[in-house]
Amino acid sequence: MTRTALLWLALGLAAAAALHRFGPDVPVLLFTLPEWLAARLSEAGDRTLVLARPSVLWLMPVALLPFLVAVARRSLVDLPAWQVVLQLGARVLLLLALALALAAPSLEAPRRGKTVVVAVDVSASVDDGQLAAFTAMARDVIRLVKAETGDRDDRTRLRLVTYADRAQAVPLSEETGEFELSREPGGGLASDHAGALRLAEALLDPDTEGRVVLVSDGAASVAERTDLIAAAEGLRRRGVALHTRTAAPAARGDVLVAGVHLPGELRVGQTFDAAIDVWASGPHTLKLYVEKDGVPNPLSPSVDVTLRGGPQQIKVPVRANAPGPIVIAARLDAAELDAADNRSLDNDRAATVGEVRGRPRVLLVGEGDPSGALARALRADHLQVDAEAASAIPAAAEGLQPYDLVILSDVPSRHVSGRSSRRSRSGSRTAAAS
Repeated sequence: MTRTALLWLALGLAAAAALHRFGPDVPVLLFTLPEWLAARLSEAGDRTLVLARPSVLWLMPVALLPFLVAVARRSLVDLPAWQVVLQLGARVLLLLALALALAAPSLEAPRRGKTVVVAVDVSASVDDGQLAAFTAMARDVIRLVKAETGDRDDRTRLRLVTYADRAQAVPLSEETGEFELSREPGGGLASDHAGALRLAEALLDPDTEGRVVLVSDGAASVAERTDLIAAAEGLRRRGVALHTRTAAPAARGDVLVAGVHLPGELRVGQTFDAAIDVWASGPHTLKLYVEKDGVPNPLSPSVDVTLRGGPQQIKVPVRANAPGPIVIAARLDAAELDAADNRSLDNDRAATVGEVRGRPRVLLVGEGDPSGALARALRADHLQVDAEAASAIPAAAEGLQPYDLVILSDVPSRHVSGRSSRRSRSGSRTAAAS
């Protein structure tokens, strides 16, 4: 094998890699086979040939064909030209056969009929009027399907899914197709749209054309919308049609607490601002109540908020008094609003939890700082400092466990035995100061 052939191999591989990396995404390719060929390949007569990775068909020739041509032209065997061409043709055919095998070919059975899955949102954000309208939509679909007669292979299959914070399949009567839609107890405002789509896809008959009808009011959090977009894109890639239906709510106005945000790091004794996101469909003046660990926030138990319509953020001072979890809750008092201006009472409150770090405890041992400047500097950085003489170093490891850091400042070695030194290193971090 010559250097020229190796160079062509490297160039071909680089070109194929670049084409695969920067070239356009190629969808699955479908081909219809002739009837005589389909009859030989499949007893059921499946005529649709599916290539799951069609890009291999041209990536492999791009990668290896220049190398094969270079090898054929530089062959040291004294053969007639027609035999060299014949060898090259055989190698190219072998390469194409290998590429076809790597393209993952398969036969797809013809679609026989449709499977329609109706996914209905029954969360608390759906009012009674919308739920009645959603029920009527689902019954219209069932009535159309039941109008089909016979047990043909191309008949439409029907499935029903309801969801709030989780999705579940609803059984349908075989004779009448009757069903009952009801809210899930404790479901709240959560709407797992993505979970409903995944369950709907699982209920599709793989031998039929799949269609999913999502019936919802469209209310969702940012995370729920993100999951919904990803699930809908997955259905599109797999060839499942997605349709959406909705109904107008009885009340369009609403006020809500969208979220409560705390700083990423909290320390004992720190006063910080809790950022509260609120939203209103129109201008209102309401009182915002803030609680810390289940009781009114001592620094600011309530705030009069002028809502201008749309999103806005309110900051409220809070003090962290003790280490451990801290729960901050915010509630808009919308009792004076008309029902038309506040669609749901469940979203008028939100809460979040943070973790308050205790003050790190430091053991400062020695006589090297008679002015106490080091201890004062450590305390100014929110550290709890215990200053002790050299003779007060704990003899047992248990005495060092309460400390996060041990500082030895001008401590003679006679006051620190080898055993105490090892215990100090194992029980806490140790630093030396001169």
